[in-house]
Formats: sequence, C-alpha cells, structure tokens
Amino acid sequence: PNQQQQQPQPQNGFNAFPGQQQPQPAPYNNYGYPQQQQPQQAQGPPQQTPQDGFLQPQPQAETQMQPQAQAHPMHIASNSRQMESTRQMYLSPGVDKEEKAAEDNPWISAEEAKSRVIVRDTLKRYWQIGAEQAFTLDAWAKGNYQLDSRKKSLFTRKNLSISDVLKFSDFGKLRSPLNKTCCHDERIKEQCMQMWKNINSYMGVRKSGKGAEGHVEKLVRFALKGDARLRNEIYCQLAKQTTKNPHHNRLLKGWRLLLICCSFFPPSDAFVDYLACFIWANTQQPTEIGQYAIKALHALDATMLSGSRKFPPLPLEIVKLENLQPIPLNIYFVNGMKCKQVLVTSQTRAKQVLETLTQAFNFRHPEAFGLYEMEPTLPTAEKMRKHYTRRAHMSQTEKINDLSRMPFERELEDDDRMLDVIASWLKRDQSRRKKGDKTDDAAQGNNGGGGDKKKKNKGRSSKNVRFVLKVKTYRKSMEKDFSQMGAKANFLTHVWHVVNDFYPIEIDDEEFAFDLAALQLQGTFGPNNNETQKQWYKAGLIAYDLLRYLPQSILKKYLPADRTLCEQKILQLRSTRYSNMARADCWLRYAKMLRSHAKYSKYFGSAWYRGVRVKSDGAEGGGGGSGGGGGAEGNDLLVGINEHAITLVSPLTQQIADRYQMEQILTFGYRSNAFLFVCGSMASQTKMQIVTMHGKAMNRLVRTQIDMRVRDAEKKGQKVTHVPKADDV
Repeated sequence: PNQQQQQPQPQNGFNAFPGQQQPQPAPYNNYGYPQQQQPQQAQGPPQQTPQDGFLQPQPQAETQMQPQAQAHPMHIASNSRQMESTRQMYLSPGVDKEEKAAEDNPWISAEEAKSRVIVRDTLKRYWQIGAEQAFTLDAWAKGNYQLDSRKKSLFTRKNLSISDVLKFSDFGKLRSPLNKTCCHDERIKEQCMQMWKNINSYMGVRKSGKGAEGHVEKLVRFALKGDARLRNEIYCQLAKQTTKNPHHNRLLKGWRLLLICCSFFPPSDAFVDYLACFIWANTQQPTEIGQYAIKALHALDATMLSGSRKFPPLPLEIVKLENLQPIPLNIYFVNGMKCKQVLVTSQTRAKQVLETLTQAFNFRHPEAFGLYEMEPTLPTAEKMRKHYTRRAHMSQTEKINDLSRMPFERELEDDDRMLDVIASWLKRDQSRRKKGDKTDDAAQGNNGGGGDKKKKNKGRSSKNVRFVLKVKTYRKSMEKDFSQMGAKANFLTHVWHVVNDFYPIEIDDEEFAFDLAALQLQGTFGPNNNETQKQWYKAGLIAYDLLRYLPQSILKKYLPADRTLCEQKILQLRSTRYSNMARADCWLRYAKMLRSHAKYSKYFGSAWYRGVRVKSDGAEGGGGGSGGGGGAEGNDLLVGINEHAITLVSPLTQQIADRYQMEQILTFGYRSNAFLFVCGSMASQTKMQIVTMHGKAMNRLVRTQIDMRVRDAEKKGQKVTHVPKADDV
C-alpha cells in the first residue's frame, strides 16, 4: 500500500510513471507485444456509450487480468486500474472552474455554465473486424510487399523474411517503399520516401531541425492530396515502426502519429481490414499504447464513414490528439451569449453536434434549429446602405463577385466536420492577407514606400467567426411546444433580426420599438418579485448596451447625447407594462407583437439571404408576386423565407419588391451558386433565378416549409392538391 500511495498520478489520461522500473519484456509476437498478455475474448470496445448523446458519469469498472509470468502482480493490478480509468477518459472530461461570467449572465445557470456535452461516434464495425483477426499484416505483406531488395553480395540478392520487413528498423535501412505498387511511379516513390523521413523525424529516429508539428502537418497534407497508394504506404510504415520497437518513447510517438493519421485520412478499402486487425491487437496492451490503439480504432471507424478531412490539422488539434483529449468548442446564441461547450473529435460532423444539442436541451422541434458559422456582429444599417449604393454602379458580374464581401453567414451542412470549418476560417484569413500584401506592395511602390502603416495589421484576422445556434424554420404552431432553451433561442433570433434592421422600423414607429425593447429587457432579467430585483432595474443597467435593444434608425436620434434618456424610457415602459410578466411570457409576447403588426407581419419569422436577381431564360407571363416592382434583373435582393411565402426585399429601402406565397411555388431547385424557383399558375408562370452563396440552404429550407405545410394539412384532414417539386438542378 505504501508503494502504491507514492506512485505519481496519471497525466493527460494515460499512465505516466516517471522513473518507474518496467518489467522485463516477454517474447514478442508479430504485433510487438508480449504473447502471454494477449486475451482470448474481447468482442467489443472496453468503453460505455454515453446515454442521450451527452455526458453521463460512469463508475469505474473493476477489471481483473491474469498477471504475466515476468511481471509483479501488484504492478499488473495497478496498470489494470490505470488502463480502465484511461478508457473512461473520453466519457469523463475534467470539469473546469465555473465561469465567472455565469454570475452576471441571466441566461445560463451555474450548472449550465460549467457543464459540457460530448459529441462522439459509437461505431464498432472495424472493432468487430479487428476482434476476428482474420486479416493479418503477414498476409498483406506476402502479397504486396517487395521482399528482395537487400543485396547479400555484389552478384547475389537476399530475400527478406516477413518478420524482418514488418518489425522496426533504423531510418537508413529502408531505401524504397514497402508496397510494390508504389515503386512503379517515380513521383509516388519519392513521396513515399519523404513520408518515411517525416515519420522517423517525428518519432525521433531521425534527427531534424523542424518541429514535430511541422512533420505532422506535412505528412497529413501529402496524404490528403495523394491517392490510396500513398496512404497505404504511410500506414504500413507506421505499423513497421511500431512493431518490436525497443525504444519506449519512440514507440509511443509512433502510436500518437498513427492516431493522428487515423483521424484524418482512411486507407484503401482493400487494406483497411488489415490495418484494423493490427490496431485491435494492440488495444489489449495494459499500457498507454493500448489507449492510443483504442482511440485510433475508433478514429478509423469515423474516418471510413465520413472520408478524409479537407484541411491539415491545426496545432491545437495535434496537441489534443497527442494527449488523448477531446477538443472543446463553444456554441453561441445569435446575440453572442454562450450557449454550450461541446467536446468533439477530429471527425465530428455538424449533424452530430446539432443532434447532441437537441438531446441536451430537449428540443421538441429539431427541424427548427440550425448550426451556423457567422460573424458575431453585423455592420450597421448605414454602412450596409453605403455599400449597396456603391454596388448600384456595378455591373451584374461585379455584383455577383462582390457577394463574398458581404457579412459572412453560412448554415453548416450535415457532413461538415467542425474542425474543418475552423481550418477554413484560418485559410480564408491567410488568402485575404496574401491579397492584402500584394495590394500593400503595389501601394508602397506607387507612393514611394508609404505602405508601412497598412502592414502593421497584416497579421490580424479581419473576421471573428463563431459557431451559432439559431432558429431557421419558425412556425406559429411551434411556439408553445418549445422547450425552455428552444424558446430562448427562438426569442433571441427574433430580437437579433429587429436590432440588425431586418425589419423596416423607422422613426415613425419609435413607440413600437421602445415597447419591444422594454419587453426584451423584462424577458432577459425576469420579474421584480423582491426588493433585490427592484434595485436591479436602475439607471446604468443597459446604457451602454442599447445596440442590443433598439434598431439603428431609433438609436440615431438618441445617441450619443441622449443615452440616459433613451435608457430611462425603456426602464419606465418595462416598469409600467411588463414588470410582473414571467420571462417565458415575454418571449411569446415579443413574437406576437411582431407577428400581429400590420407593417411587419410579412417580415416575421423569415430566414434572410443576400443575393442578386439575374435574368432567367424561359420566363413566361407577368410577375406572379404580390409586391410588384421587383422585375428588374441585376437587382440586389434580400430573400426572406418563412412559413407563408418567399419575400424579395430591396436592401436599400427595406421595402418588399415581390412576395410569392408558398401555394404559388410550382417547383424549385438550386445550383452551387444560385437558387431557382418557378411560381404562378399553370397558365402563367415566372421563373426566378437568384445568384447567392446559399442556394443549397435556401432549397432545403423551402423544402422543409412545404413539407411541414403538407403535414399540418394532413393532420387537419385537408386534401393536398399540389405539392411543389424540388429539383436539384
């Protein structure tokens, strides 16, 4: 017992016993671990699936193992407990300190602020294949390796044995690729030997001046661009260097690199079963090697399902994978408040994150919510009008090309990998920086060296993009069925559209705008049922947050001189009209006021997309819309899609140009850069083509709205005579 108390605790989720004397190694088999420790029955991964898609605390299971002959029984029992604890690591992430902002955040309770949900794959296909051990590397080597590459003398050549080819070797002893298929193409052969350099440099077998992250980045970048032959060769080289490797530190680094590779790119279909069997055989080791093998096999399952990643790993991702840790990502509400922190892996997709949030928050209408990548703040309405005024003098082609400069917002596709999305932000900033450098160099040449001021900011990111959860598909029938977090997200989405000027609220509607702001304030902080709450609603509460409560058209009248007067008016309206209302009632009332307003009801509940209307071939008859005046091609448009109609709005005047009821939509579809729909009747039809960066998302939203209308009509017993056809153009 005294010896056990003096042992260091595990670090980073695996056994780390500095200075501890290791037991004498037993005879190795072809997979590089002692034969006496190989279990006979292991039909599934030694980890439990989290319930409901998020973290559930699990008691540690007591594992009994047969001690090997050469090792001390107490040492084996300790390793067994450490191994079981490590295998539970991905289910039991450490709880960080409670966020200080939680005390001042009316949206998130203390429990919500410190809780995190984990998103993970629970696939077991290749675990089962590996457990069967029907495919061994020996068999793959016999049919695919070149075994006659070593010269015994000047005139004779010695054939290498299978065991010699499969086990660890020094860097200089391998002078050609392992697989025969890589030797016929000089370009592939050169790339394979470059990968051999990177693998051995990362493991410490070969000396190199480059950092470890540089070798990982280069290896993964080549693999993502290469074909199946190169990827198979990489895995074969890693299997070789992690078999009977006498250096423990190098062996551990090899398994770390194998885990990284399994997280980013798959082998060929012909080789994956052999790789799965090799990895599974090493999962039975009661050391940290077994933990990396377990994680690598799970990563291989996810990668074979989703395919290769699009971008090389980020530095933080490399560190987390090396330490067997999941990667924390923050999900925000649309107004910038933190919603939840999720723990993801390299292959976690947007659909999995959304499903996990749906289960964690008990969303009763998951189709109403979407996960977006977007900027936390939008330019003011005045800046956007100036930009659209400049666009009015552009040609149609210039307008289309300029769409990429609009405020960035994109709904994530189901199969988007979360970490690929983050990598795309960095790549976009790098490309923008390169363009900026060229512009600065030109300006420096024209101005005689006057471009230094601009170059000071060349390393900064121009856009701080984040993951946002917001409502995309709103229907009145959903309101009373939302869970608490669903209703909160719905309310914040309505507020965000108001304060960011998606409603044409002018100074004539000042009273209505202040009424909404007072209701929003009550819905944020709740009723004042005691003296402490009464003291909360006092001057200075929102004086410097008025941008979150009022649209720009109203703020222009009061800021900056009458900031106090503006806040006082909101506080007074809240006190006289809404002081006794519960927060949930305020959320419903806010939506009802917008929905029932004669001027703004057509804007209510819409998801908005920016685009350019272009001339479509084959348009027949007049406009099928109800607004009139939107017929000019090449016009900038804001396209709003809600449960009732597709609305085309002029971004300069914010007035409706055309509005097409869902009943008028005959067919619709999308291209990679456009959304199209045909509306009208069988006698008179109009084809609309809108160039946009969100064609697929718009098509999916219209399809969802129409399907929900059909479903509601069928519930009421109504006969559906026409359902618009969705065509993927």
